[in-house]
Amino acid sequence: MQMVSLKVLTTRCLILGCCLAFLGTVLSANAAEADLNVKSTRGASSKYMSSLNGGEPVQQLVQPSRRIEASAAEHPLFKSPYIGEEDRVVATTKYGKVTARDLYLWILASESKTPAFILEQYDRSKLKTEREKLAKRIQKEIEDYVFTNYVIPKLVGTPECTMNGAWKEYVYSLPGYQLAYLRCIVKPLVVIQPADLIKYMQEHKAEVANTTRWRTRYIFIESDEKGTIEDRLAAEEQAKGIRDRIASGEISFADAAKENSQAASAENGGEIPPFKKGELFFLYENAAASLQPGEISEVFRGPNGLYIVQLLEVLPAEEPTLDNPDHAKRAEEAVLCKTLRGQYDFESEQLFKKRLIDMRNNRWDERACDEPIGQVDSFKLVKQQFQELFPEIEDENLVRRDDLISQHLRAILEREAMAQEVREEGWEQDCDLQRMKTMAANRVKRDCFLNSLYCNLKVDEAKVRSFWANNPELFTPLMMKRVVKITLTPTNLAPEPKQLQDELATVLADATGGDAVTIPTPSPDDEKPKAGQPKKGPQRPQDNQPAKYAVPGFKGRGGAGDPESAAGGVKKSYNTEDSAKSPAVENGGTGKSGDLKLQPGQPMIGIGNSAMLLPPARRPLVPPLPLTYFKRLDPTKFRETVLKYQNGDYVLRYDDYGFIYLEDRPEIPKGVRQVPVGSYSAPIPAGNAAVSYYIEEGRKLDKPGFADVKTYAYSAYRQMTVDKEFQNAYKDGVAGADIEFKF
Repeated sequence: MQMVSLKVLTTRCLILGCCLAFLGTVLSANAAEADLNVKSTRGASSKYMSSLNGGEPVQQLVQPSRRIEASAAEHPLFKSPYIGEEDRVVATTKYGKVTARDLYLWILASESKTPAFILEQYDRSKLKTEREKLAKRIQKEIEDYVFTNYVIPKLVGTPECTMNGAWKEYVYSLPGYQLAYLRCIVKPLVVIQPADLIKYMQEHKAEVANTTRWRTRYIFIESDEKGTIEDRLAAEEQAKGIRDRIASGEISFADAAKENSQAASAENGGEIPPFKKGELFFLYENAAASLQPGEISEVFRGPNGLYIVQLLEVLPAEEPTLDNPDHAKRAEEAVLCKTLRGQYDFESEQLFKKRLIDMRNNRWDERACDEPIGQVDSFKLVKQQFQELFPEIEDENLVRRDDLISQHLRAILEREAMAQEVREEGWEQDCDLQRMKTMAANRVKRDCFLNSLYCNLKVDEAKVRSFWANNPELFTPLMMKRVVKITLTPTNLAPEPKQLQDELATVLADATGGDAVTIPTPSPDDEKPKAGQPKKGPQRPQDNQPAKYAVPGFKGRGGAGDPESAAGGVKKSYNTEDSAKSPAVENGGTGKSGDLKLQPGQPMIGIGNSAMLLPPARRPLVPPLPLTYFKRLDPTKFRETVLKYQNGDYVLRYDDYGFIYLEDRPEIPKGVRQVPVGSYSAPIPAGNAAVSYYIEEGRKLDKPGFADVKTYAYSAYRQMTVDKEFQNAYKDGVAGADIEFKF
C-alpha cells in the first residue's frame, strides 16, 4: 500500500512540475513582450534618465512593492489661477528686475511654505495690518530669490559638476515639470460651460457677489482691561469727552479721529474699507448695524481698548450675474480651480498606472544604501540619494520619520512620472520650466556654498571645549519631577464645572496651605494631532519650545478685523521671531570672550522658508535617571488627604506618576511644566471631572563631562559656526544687492 501511494505521489509531482515550467515560460515571454513594448514608448527619456543613473541598466525590483494611486496632492493652481504677471516689477536690484512671475516660480521651485499666489492675496487684502504681514513675507521671499539666484553664483562661480550635483539639480527641477504638466497638458483638457458658472453663482452668492456691507469710521483709544482702575477710568473719560464734542457739533468725526484715534486708520479720518458680516469682531459689527447713516455709537469696549463708530453708508447686496465682469471673473476662477483639480486627479491616476510607479520604503532601516526604494519606468531612486536630499529626516522620531520619508518619496515619484510625460509631449522647452531649471541649478550652488563652509572650517578641541562650557543648556539633562495627579469626580450629581473646580481647590488649599498656580486650559484643538503630524505618543519634543497656549505677555491685536484682530488698533501681537532674539544673537552669536554662544530658542540654518536647509542642533537625548538614583519614594502629603476625604457627592482619586520627564508625557497639559516644585496647578476641567497636578519634588543629574558628549559637542559647534558664517554671507549679499521693493 505504501509503494502504491509513493508512485502516485511521484507521478503527481512530475505532472505539477511540468505544468509550472510551462506556465513560467509563458509568463516570462509575456513579461518580455510587455517590457519591450514599454521600452519602445519611452523614446529619448529612457536614455536621459539612464545617464542620470550612471549608465547602469535598470534592475527589476524583486521585493513586493506598493503601487502609487492618484494622490490628493495640493498645488497652488488648485486654489488660485494666479501665476504672476510677466510685466509687473516687484523689486529692482543692481543685478536686474524681479517680476511677479519670477517670484511665483521661485516660491514653487524652492518649495516654500509661502503661498505662491501671495501677491494676489496682498492685492486683495483690505486691512492695513494684514497687508503689512503679507508684505514682510513677500520681501523675505524676494530677498531669498535674489541671494540664491544672483549672489550665490558670484560667490560660488561654476562648481565642478558631479553625479550627485546633477542628481540634486534634476530633483530640484521636478516642481517645474509638475507646473508644466498642469498648465500645458491637464489645463487644456478643462472645458467650462456657462451653465457651470451659473450653477456656481447660485450656490456661492456670497463669494461671487458682494453681500450687504457697511462703510464706517471709528475712533480707537487704547485701554488695557488688566490695567489699573485709574487708567481705565481716564481712558473712558477721554473717549466719552470725544464723543460729546462730536455729538455737539464742536468737531467732525473725521477730524476727531485724526486728532485722537490710536488706530492706523486715523490718517484716513478713521474710515476703513467696507466690510460684510463676519469680517470684524461682533461688537463692532453690531454697533454699525444698529445705526442709521451719519449716527455715532456709544463708547464700547472691544479688543485692547475703547471704540466709537460712525456709520457712513449701507451698501446693499448684489445679485450675481454673468453680465457683471467682476462676478463672471470670480466665478470662472473658482470653477477653473475646482475643475482643474478634478481633471488632475483623473489624468494623474491614468498616468501612474501607465508609468508603473513603485514605492519600496518599507523596512527602511534594513535596506542597503545602494538599494532602490522607488522606481518610475527607467527612473530609479536609491536610499543613499534620498538621504542626501533629506538628511534632516533621520533626526526625527521613528513615527514622524517614516511619515516624512513616505511623503517626500511619493512627491518625487509622482513628479517624475509627470516629467516623463512632459518630455514625451514636447513641452520641455516651456519658458517657465526652463527658468525653474535655472533656479534649481542655483539651489545646488547654494548647497555647494554651504558644504564649502563645512569643509573649510577648522576645528580644534580647545574651541569645542569652550563651546561646551559656554552652552550648558545644550548638554545638561532635563529635570525630572515627581508629579501627583488629583482627580475629583462627581458620583450622582451633574454639577457645573465651576463647582467641581471650587470643591477641588478647597481640598488642595486645606492639604497644602499654599496658593495654586494657574495654567491655561488646553482646548480640544490642542489635543488633536495636526495634519501631517504623528499621533501623540511617548516622545521627547524639541527643547526650549514654549507651550503654545502659555505665551507670556501675549495680547490680542486692537481694532476691528478678523476674529483675532480689530480695525487697526494698536498692534500688540506676540512675534515669535522677535521674541527669540537675544543679545547674543543680535551680536552675531558670540559670548563674552568671543566664543560661540547659543541662546534658548535660537534657530540654526534658517534662511527663508526654503526646503533642504540643515536642521537645528539638538540636545542629546538623555536617558531616564537610573532607578538606583531614587532609593525610596515616600508618599506625598496628598495621599493622606485623599484617604481621609469623605463626601457623598464626590470621589477623590490619587495618582502618583513618580519621577518623570514632563516633556515625555503628552497626556499631561504642557502648562504643568510651569508649575514650580512644591506647588500645584489650579483645578482644570477634564470631561466630567476636575484635575490638578502637584509637583512634589524635582531632581536633576549634573552636567555630563566633556568626554561623555564630545562627539555631539563637535557636531553642534560645527553647525552653529557654519550657520553664523552663512547668515553673515546672506546679510551682506542682500544688503549689497540694493533691493528696492516695488509691489
